[in-house]
Amino acid sequence: MSNKPLLLAQLATAHADLLWAVMRLDEAALTTHKLEDWTCKDILAHVAYWEGFSAERMRTVLAGRAGEMVGVDDATQNPLVYAQRQDWPLCRVMADLARAHDE
Repeated sequence: MSNKPLLLAQLATAHADLLWAVMRLDEAALTTHKLEDWTCKDILAHVAYWEGFSAERMRTVLAGRAGEMVGVDDATQNPLVYAQRQDWPLCRVMADLARAHDE
């Protein structure tokens, strides 16, 4: 028996919970208040990146090309993603989060 429907339901619920939490905050709270060195916007950009990355890896596996995948060092990748997306406006981050989730 496949757990796919349950997994998809859990992912949808977690994503909805995230969006609900975000929608309750104003733009200043999302873009200026920091948790250590990252704003909420930066964290959302980070989540969007890794969700898109995971979707691409799933497509690779489903295409029978899992052997082509190489490991990724998140300790190296995370600062690169942060630097790349740090100046993105909130609207771009939210659009990327929606796109990555839809993938």
